[in-house]
Amino acid sequence: MKSILRNALALLVFVIFAGSCGNKEESQLGEKEFSILEFNAGDCKGNLKSTNESQYIELKAEGSGRLNIKFVNAVFNCCPGKITSSASFQNGILKIVFAEEMGACDCICDYDVECLIGSIANGDYDIEVYINNTEEPKASFSFTYSSQLDMTYNIDQE
Repeated sequence: MKSILRNALALLVFVIFAGSCGNKEESQLGEKEFSILEFNAGDCKGNLKSTNESQYIELKAEGSGRLNIKFVNAVFNCCPGKITSSASFQNGILKIVFAEEMGACDCICDYDVECLIGSIANGDYDIEVYINNTEEPKASFSFTYSSQLDMTYNIDQE
């Protein structure tokens, strides 16, 4: 009887331990919101009816676990109101959104927008960058985060 009770107790401890390990792994792979540590939106580079400027994304590690994401020549309304950014990790993809309060102007401008996010671990990532919460990302690519990360992704190559 003691042997059966001991085996049942050992099995229960194993199940609890295995379950807690599974939850930890699941939370690391699940959804996560990142804090925007810093955000900057440059000024309109000039009113345009259409844009032909090259667009690109710069990724650069800044300090331990911090990632600066800069979108050069992002197209917004020429009177966008406030431009904001958000970052999250969903379905294994780092998602960055730059969004504007829609203005009433009938023109567009190129802007340089950038955000700094924290809590990035070393490793391989897929990233999608969105403008104004659209269905399709403006850019989608992979990168490897380390303290030496300094790369440029040309959107025109997609």
